[in-house]
Amino acid sequence: MIARILLVAIAAGVIAGAFVTAAQSYKVIPLIFQAETYEDNAPAEAMAADQTTGQSPAHDESEATGHSHDQSAEWGPQNDFQRLAFTFLTNVLTGVGFGFLLAATIVFAGFGISWAIGMLWGIAGFLAFSFFPSIGLPPEMPGMVAADIAERQVWWVAAVVCTLIGLGLLAFGKGAVFKVLGVVFIAAPQIYGAPHVNLSEMSSSVPAELSAQYVVAVLATTGLFWLVLGASVGGLLQRYGKPA
Repeated sequence: MIARILLVAIAAGVIAGAFVTAAQSYKVIPLIFQAETYEDNAPAEAMAADQTTGQSPAHDESEATGHSHDQSAEWGPQNDFQRLAFTFLTNVLTGVGFGFLLAATIVFAGFGISWAIGMLWGIAGFLAFSFFPSIGLPPEMPGMVAADIAERQVWWVAAVVCTLIGLGLLAFGKGAVFKVLGVVFIAAPQIYGAPHVNLSEMSSSVPAELSAQYVVAVLATTGLFWLVLGASVGGLLQRYGKPA
């Protein structure tokens, strides 16, 4: 049975990964390209400002550390094809991982197996892993300021766990007490607050309008990803996942 679930997860991951990559190519990736132009222009603007004071912080920093900018530059995709290929690979691997979780949950929950049931579980996955965590930590574009990554990861994991518990209590809890507890669990991470930088001391080179478009585009494509993944998992389990 585990082998069947794994095969279903792989197939569903490829389907959902290909679908969301196409969707991202339409809106999300072009927005990232736009943000990167602001990110690339920021150092040039900073250097122009430094020249008015006769200082060159970038030069001083390289001398102090003993490294040049070329040596410290991080590797990245060199062209559009590489970027698209790595995006597709990442989406497929993500789809396979979440697909396995969805398939195992659908099978062992015992509430039926179909593409419609899979979509419902997919919606739950979107709410838990994307929508509610994004309220506190919206998707970030290149060039945006952000808090320490370790702090953000801890908060995100806590938000996902609390949301999963809350959704479980709302869906399966008997009585008003469990429903209220479900709402409390979902709201708790938002009330506690996600880690953020002090925006009064730092500024982003990315326009706020572009950031807002990016958040909407990411949530829309992620929602479609979970719907396709859930429907694929449910449909494939219904067709091929049942024991012989």
